[in-house]
Amino acid sequence: MVHKLAGGVVVIENNKVLLVKDNNGWSLPKGGTEPGETFHVAAAREGLEETGYHLDVKDVAYITEYTSKEYGEYLHVYYWGEILSQNKQEPDEEIVDVRFVTVEEIRDYISFRPWVIPLENWFKDRRLVYYCFDLDKVSVEV
Repeated sequence: MVHKLAGGVVVIENNKVLLVKDNNGWSLPKGGTEPGETFHVAAAREGLEETGYHLDVKDVAYITEYTSKEYGEYLHVYYWGEILSQNKQEPDEEIVDVRFVTVEEIRDYISFRPWVIPLENWFKDRRLVYYCFDLDKVSVEV
């Protein structure tokens, strides 16, 4: 099986993190890389497409890899970023909500282990860490 590759972005403003909601639920802005596209470029593109904000995507925040028989194999590289412009455009049609939530509220929105644990840990110390989850050996939810 081939890894599905994605770039994402953690945007913090006023001690709140920017989340997006699609038909599958809440997550950070992220999406698959296109042919020839770097993780960094994918993160910036997806950030704009999913939030409507023009973002300044900075350095890598963390990397998370997960695998399971149900989901397949994924490798996500998350960067941290800042909003460049408050002139927001409409997000893609698959996005049904965009909002900032406090760090303490994160688990009210995200429960998928490969997404929430790295994000919470990054908030604590802002260190680059690589995470690997075998979801067939540990639960999917936190």
